[in-house]
Amino acid sequence: MSSVVAVMDLSGRPIDPEFIREMLVTRPERSPDGLAVWQDGPVVLGHGLLRLLPEENREQHPLQDEELTLAADIRLDNRRELSEGLGLGHEKSAAISDTRLLSLAYRQWGTDCLTRLLGDFAFVLWDSERRHLFAARDPLGERGLCYTIHKDLCLIASDVSHLLGYPGLSRSVNDNRIAAYLARLTDSPQDTYYRDIFNVLPGSGLLINPDGIRQWRYWAIDPRRTIHYKREADYADQYRGLLTEAVRCRLRAEGDIGVSLSGGLDSSAIAALAAPVVAAERGKPLQAFSYAFEELLSCDERGYISRLVDRYPISPHYLICDDQWPLKDGVEWPVSPDTVLSDSYALLPATAMESAGKAGVRLLLTGYYGDVLFSGAHYWALDLARHSRIGTLARMTAANISHVCWRRSFFEFGLRRLVPVEISQSYRRWRPRSPKAISPGISRNLVNQSNLQERLSPQDPARKEWPPGLWERYQSLSPDRHAKGYASVRYQYNHHGVEVAQPYYDRRLIEFIMAVPAYILGGPDIDRRLHRQAMAGILPEEIRLRRERTVFTPLMDRGFSADRWAKVRQIMAKPQVVERGYIDDTWLRQGLDRGWNRSPDASFLWRVLCLELWLQRYWS
Repeated sequence: MSSVVAVMDLSGRPIDPEFIREMLVTRPERSPDGLAVWQDGPVVLGHGLLRLLPEENREQHPLQDEELTLAADIRLDNRRELSEGLGLGHEKSAAISDTRLLSLAYRQWGTDCLTRLLGDFAFVLWDSERRHLFAARDPLGERGLCYTIHKDLCLIASDVSHLLGYPGLSRSVNDNRIAAYLARLTDSPQDTYYRDIFNVLPGSGLLINPDGIRQWRYWAIDPRRTIHYKREADYADQYRGLLTEAVRCRLRAEGDIGVSLSGGLDSSAIAALAAPVVAAERGKPLQAFSYAFEELLSCDERGYISRLVDRYPISPHYLICDDQWPLKDGVEWPVSPDTVLSDSYALLPATAMESAGKAGVRLLLTGYYGDVLFSGAHYWALDLARHSRIGTLARMTAANISHVCWRRSFFEFGLRRLVPVEISQSYRRWRPRSPKAISPGISRNLVNQSNLQERLSPQDPARKEWPPGLWERYQSLSPDRHAKGYASVRYQYNHHGVEVAQPYYDRRLIEFIMAVPAYILGGPDIDRRLHRQAMAGILPEEIRLRRERTVFTPLMDRGFSADRWAKVRQIMAKPQVVERGYIDDTWLRQGLDRGWNRSPDASFLWRVLCLELWLQRYWS
């Protein structure tokens, strides 16, 4: 919604506030409704406003409340509980902004207020009485926050771009992060693509004063929490209630509301839950923006989407996307200074963002993370065995004998997870994973320099505390894995004057899903069983029971056809990825000669292309 910036001189010298203004204007799309700077000697706070919440209309930012000054990018979902805990009456709590609620919560509970907040937020608060700067990021890292130390200065901002806007701040590429990107590693979530610039970790607080910086984590999944209901229907009821509430919380917005709608389970469920509320509260239909294809018919989902539109107050916008192939615009392909973007179909959501912005939509709902939320269903057999439901395991296997993948269900996601951690880690020390198997073109120089061989076989002591399979389930859902990507794409939406909302990426949903047995989530008979059960009577049956997925590989094939492959060669004419020692030149030339195919090598080549475009745009 907004951007925040703060600079503190740890030596106590005053700071020129114009420097902070320069930092804010590096991302003008984050502050279309104005920016402001506040100073108190060695501390300066800046705030760029993208107005979304109705309570913000009556408030100046940064917020000043006696000895407290606060710049926040925030949406609180437990306003009622916070107001009751603070002793606020109904009339006052209804009018108060989320930023002021946060200020009151800090005044009441100090830094412990973080454990009471529910929602998406990143903020910086200056306490002139205690003389410290207090910053924090929400548990899932939905809102970005990063920091660096430059001489005697501590700089904090929503985006890396803001920090890079500080005059005199040197920058250099973080090769360790480059290696992690190429190997698809998430082992150092604090790292950015810039040396000495760090992410504030999701669910973390930061306290800065002249004595130094302290960072701590105030939220983490509890591996001991389990949920067991007598009836399977109770799981569906609880899940449906949580998803409904996650959608409702995100509808608290000024301006029109839209949804990026496909014909699949994820966005269709969001649209079905949101449309009646939008129509009842705003007297207008939910605006839906959907990809449509007139030539690549296997990619077209209008047949499914129309079923939902016929049932709910939804106004559809069909966006013809036959020509939105990868690298359509060559070097103008979407890139960000903060991170390397590698979505091969980036022009599809970009089309929806642009259309939503032109239609006057201020908030766009998406179905991001819906698939990820149910990835733990792979462990259905393991959890049945762990819970001593051997009879059920035998019956489910026998009834779905033709659908069961024995290697995956009973070994990869089953027996293998029962091997003691010590034995598993000893095996990996004896037979480590090969970087070349994961990143076929990566240079030996980068592998050695970044210690990638060892990083691919981590020895994590925390894993011992988790029941078999649960550690892996959490790693697939972990904010450390997903927060960077979700926070970094916000600027693309903001560029079109639109804010993005992701109801599936909700702390309550993740905590519930992690506590539920894997065999409740899905099984060999059908994927995402829990979601399908919860959507009974809400989604049209054609969508709810749909098994096949729409894939856009024909669009990829079209973009990388033989006559368009020359554009790739042009981009790679003088590859920085080779000059900087990231990619083996022989492998790259061979890959370019082979052209496009659907092999693992081609998939890795795409990631290399995205890295090259980033380097050319920002490091040439």
